[in-house]
Amino acid sequence: MGSLFREFVIGADSFGQLSSGIPNRILSGPMYWLIVAIVMGILFIITGLLIVGIGYQVGKIYRKYCWDILSIIVAITSTAIVIYFGEWIKNAIPINLMVFLLLSHVIYIYFHANIYYHISMKGESI
Repeated sequence: MGSLFREFVIGADSFGQLSSGIPNRILSGPMYWLIVAIVMGILFIITGLLIVGIGYQVGKIYRKYCWDILSIIVAITSTAIVIYFGEWIKNAIPINLMVFLLLSHVIYIYFHANIYYHISMKGESI
């Protein structure tokens, strides 16, 4: 996340350098910061819209294929396992535990959706 923010700042600074073409020093400083603020705002808005859009699409898939008691049990169980075995997981795999929990649930959703899809294509009830 820090590297993404750093890239945003570098990009905004590059655009901010456009204000160096203004000969008036009094206007040049505020114009630099105005350009930087506009570019940073646009980049944050685009990133936020991407996150919200992807989250919405994932939510639609989740509601369509995984809105059942089994998914709730898997989510609670996997959360409990990550909490209880957190130190061991952290020692074995150098990854953030929230990312690990999210990845495990994404893998579950993938398999659950595929099973649901194949069963529904055969016309059988679930």
